[in-house]
Amino acid sequence: MNSEELLRKYTKRLRIFGFAKALFISAIAGFIVCGAVAVVTWLSHASLAVVLWLSLGLGGLTLPVGTPIVYRLYFRPTKAYVAARLDALGLDERMITMCEFENDESCIASLQRDDAIKHVGRVPVKKLRFSVTLPLIILLVCSIMFATSFVTVSALSAERAESEITGGTEEQPNVEPKEVTFTVEYLVYQEGTGTIDGETVQIVKKGGFTKAVTAIPADGYRFYAWVDENMRPVGSQENPRFDLNVRADMKVYAYFYEITAAEPPQPDGDGDEPDEDKSDDKNDSDKDEGSSAESGKEGGGSTDESNPSAGRENNHVIDGKQDYKENFDREQSEKELSYDNSLPDELKDALGDYYNGLKP
Repeated sequence: MNSEELLRKYTKRLRIFGFAKALFISAIAGFIVCGAVAVVTWLSHASLAVVLWLSLGLGGLTLPVGTPIVYRLYFRPTKAYVAARLDALGLDERMITMCEFENDESCIASLQRDDAIKHVGRVPVKKLRFSVTLPLIILLVCSIMFATSFVTVSALSAERAESEITGGTEEQPNVEPKEVTFTVEYLVYQEGTGTIDGETVQIVKKGGFTKAVTAIPADGYRFYAWVDENMRPVGSQENPRFDLNVRADMKVYAYFYEITAAEPPQPDGDGDEPDEDKSDDKNDSDKDEGSSAESGKEGGGSTDESNPSAGRENNHVIDGKQDYKENFDREQSEKELSYDNSLPDELKDALGDYYNGLKP
């Protein structure tokens, strides 16, 4: 009986085992290639598509290309290999000897072949089992971790770089932000007291400015201030008015008061009165003080006895010829001395005698 026919069923099973081992080794090589390519693409800042195509493509290509090569070079079962595997199951080198003396027609060789055929029939095919060494299993696990880690890192790095450049990913494209606008309304606080000249309702971009509007009082009224709904002054009190750097919706009211009133009615809110009216009151008081001063000058420039240092520069020359400034200065010094309570009485007397000695 031909040895190949005798070992055919065992050879078939060992071929499957050999192909599985070749696939196992190729898988380890594929994961290593995949991780190595991912490292290169990460360091070279490649795009996401390049990372995925190169790392996964080359890693996956290793399986169909490397498996047949590894199988043919290392794991294809030969006749001697099959015989050795069978002998390891308890045939005591009968199969190896039969293969060596296959073409020997001597009586001893024939008896040996008959004995090998007799014993090999007692060995079932299922006794041949697939086995992989522990170092190969550890190497496979490490290669898988190496590949998955660096492919993930490289892909995330490429995706982040593309997001920074384009402002968004393909699933969530970069959308221009919606323009923010605010509404500004200019109104009259009390109907019938005046009108607003200009665009009373304006739509303004965030940080923009409004067009100027003018508060026009009705007959018998005068413009007082720009206020809010609680009668608090709002922003600029200029008339015409416009608002800069608008960042919220606004309602601004023009407040008018009757001219016949003794004074403008005070706002009900907590806000202060407009600076414009305060400045008007201050100007009026300044005018009153000025007029009082002028009237004092016209009356001859009376001297306040409580203030001895008040001078009379216009009386230095009385008759148009003689200058009495020296005498006037001496008199002023005497008066100041008499009103000075910080000096002792003895010093005041001594200084008084000195001034008396200067008189003609």
